[in-house]
Order: sequence, then C-alpha cells, then structure tokens
Amino acid sequence: RNIKRRNLVSSLSYGRITEQLFFGNLILAVGIWLIFVIASFFLYPDTMLTMAGAIYALNALIFTIVALSISFLIGSLSKNKNIASAMTNIIALGSSFICGVFVPQALLGESVLNFAKCLPTYWYVRSNELIYGLTDFNFESLKPIFCNMVIVLGFAVVIFIVTFVIGRIRRKE
Repeated sequence: RNIKRRNLVSSLSYGRITEQLFFGNLILAVGIWLIFVIASFFLYPDTMLTMAGAIYALNALIFTIVALSISFLIGSLSKNKNIASAMTNIIALGSSFICGVFVPQALLGESVLNFAKCLPTYWYVRSNELIYGLTDFNFESLKPIFCNMVIVLGFAVVIFIVTFVIGRIRRKE
C-alpha cells in the first residue's frame, strides 16, 4: 500500500507507471517463454526444428501475451494475494477444462465448445490441433491458424484495455 501511494505521488503519470509495469512483465514473460522454447528444442528436436515447431512457438508466444494480460487484470481487480491466487487457479484450471486442454475438444459437448469460444484458451488449443494436423505449409492451410492467433491477440488487447480502464476508475476512487 505504501509503495502504491509513493508511486501515485511521483512525477510519473499513472499511465506511464502502468506502461513500465507492463513492459517489465512482458520482458519476464518472454524470457520464460524463451526458456520453454529452448527446453522444447532439447526434448522434441525433431518437431521443433520444423516449420510446425516454429508455428507452435509463435502460438505459445501469443498465448503468453494473453496470460500476461489476464494476470494484469487479476492484479488490478484483487487487493489480496490470496484472492489473486484463487482467481488465478479458477481462471487457469476452469478455462483449461472447458476449452480442451485436459480433454480433447472432440470429446467435449457442443454447448461446452460454444461457451469455450468466448475464451482465448479455446483458440490456442484449436490452433495447436490444426498445427498438429498440418501436412502442407501453404497460405490456405496456415490461414485458419493465423486467424486463431489474431483472435487470441484480440483477447489480449481487449483485456489490457479493460485493465487500464479499471485502473483509472480505481485511481479516481
């Protein structure tokens, strides 16, 4: 609380502070993503040294950005570490079950999948399934994958905007 107050009376604007926090967290998130990609090269060299491996890595990077945006939103909504931890578990595990991370999407019911389409995890998993089934790497076969990636990035942008608006409202209070 004292650090937050100190930041609010500094010469930096709230937007600039938020921007610096975002870029600091982005560097950390990309660093963690990079560690996982490097580990993937050691664990699955046959896959990662192909075009499919590069697309998997790009898809994971985009989902990392969404995870970062969701963490920013949770941080702006919660004032307590325990609440933030509970929200994180509910969102991560809930979306994983609903969107086909633990159970293949083909086994999920139509109503569950229709609801899951409102979540970025669904589009990430869908892209991974499409990448897995690729045989040709041409524009037509990659188009649905890149469309899914754009949808996931759209979620990230919307979540960041919501987070910024919530932060402005809370700061005025």
